[in-house]
Amino acid sequence: MAEIAELPYANLMRAGFEANADALDIAAQQLQLPQAPILQGQAIFALIQTVQVEIREMRIEFRARDYNMQARLYNSRIALPQNTLRVLFNIRTAQPIANFPAHLAALQAES
Repeated sequence: MAEIAELPYANLMRAGFEANADALDIAAQQLQLPQAPILQGQAIFALIQTVQVEIREMRIEFRARDYNMQARLYNSRIALPQNTLRVLFNIRTAQPIANFPAHLAALQAES
C-alpha cells in the first residue's frame, strides 16, 4: 500500500503537514501533568514514550485528514467517467480505504 508521503500531492501537502506537526510540538511542550507523586527512572521514561506515541498517532491522523480533504476537493471536480479518483485514507491507520473506486464510472455504476 502507498504511504501518504508517496502520493502525488505529497510535496504540495508537506507544508500543511509541517504546520500541524509544529502545532503538535508546541502542544507537547506545554503539556502539564496533574499533581502527582514524583516519578523516577523507568516511570518517567514510560510516560515520555506514551506521550511520544500519542503525538505520533495524532500526526498520522492530521496527515490523513489533510490529504482526505484535498482528495475530496479534487474528486468533486471530476466530470468524466474515465477520470481517476483520489483514494481516501483511513485517518486512524493512514492506509488507503479498501475497495475505493478507481474511476468515476465505478461510482456511477453503483448508483
